[in-house]
Amino acid sequence: MKKLLGYATCAALIVAVAPALATAANISITPTYVQAYTPDAVNGPHAIGTPGTVQPGTIIQFDVRMTVTNLAAGENFWAAGFNVNLPSNLTKADPFGAGQMWLDPGLAEQLGLASYTYPADGSSPAPAHSYAQYRGNTANTVATSHWAGGNADAGIANDLKGILVEAGSAEANSRRYGEAVRPGAGRVDQLGSPTLLGTFFAIANGTGTVGIGPSLDPTWGTFTGNSTGTGVVNPLLSTAFTGGSVVITVVPEPATIVMMGFAGFGLVVAARRRKTA
Repeated sequence: MKKLLGYATCAALIVAVAPALATAANISITPTYVQAYTPDAVNGPHAIGTPGTVQPGTIIQFDVRMTVTNLAAGENFWAAGFNVNLPSNLTKADPFGAGQMWLDPGLAEQLGLASYTYPADGSSPAPAHSYAQYRGNTANTVATSHWAGGNADAGIANDLKGILVEAGSAEANSRRYGEAVRPGAGRVDQLGSPTLLGTFFAIANGTGTVGIGPSLDPTWGTFTGNSTGTGVVNPLLSTAFTGGSVVITVVPEPATIVMMGFAGFGLVVAARRRKTA
């Protein structure tokens, strides 16, 4: 169902270009290195923090977060389409058996990759402010799923391309996704600011840069006139889209470096012997 909604949104983004000229809104989507794991076939990946350099074969967890700026009065985030761009020496992975490479925040929480904390004001118990659900702006509202419009890899399965996140107009007004103060309209939730969009993993076999890039043009959009949650969609071009990046540095462990040195020394000796033979 999410994927069908995703394709519908892609179509809407493509055909409704004209309103894009009426706004100065900008979006920034950035991957963040949040955890490294050593592989363990028996007990599962073992978390080792966020060392500045990692060894080949290390599993890296990335969170993707969004900031939206220069919004007009009554304007809120609607949808964005983007690609995760991995270099050849970092390969996408599913180390926790999720069955998919892109994990929306609720699924990451189910897998134990995001820890729930109660809001400081104690206003509501879980799951009202979990990574999967929120409560609206008044005390009596029921728990509702984040990204009711969809948050999934809408392209070829598990390619981390054509990822689409989408909110309905009422949800966008309540949650204020991507805004500096969110939700500006009401109660807090766990997605934070910059707003958490999702999580993915890669196996680092060599140093490389992981980046985010637009997948459509127009590549994202807002709701305008949305102060009551009944706004209209406003597609925006990739000129208002900034994709961030993060560098993962891979260095072989000392024993491996020594062995490589011996191997190189052996090649030099062999070459000299051939010359003097």
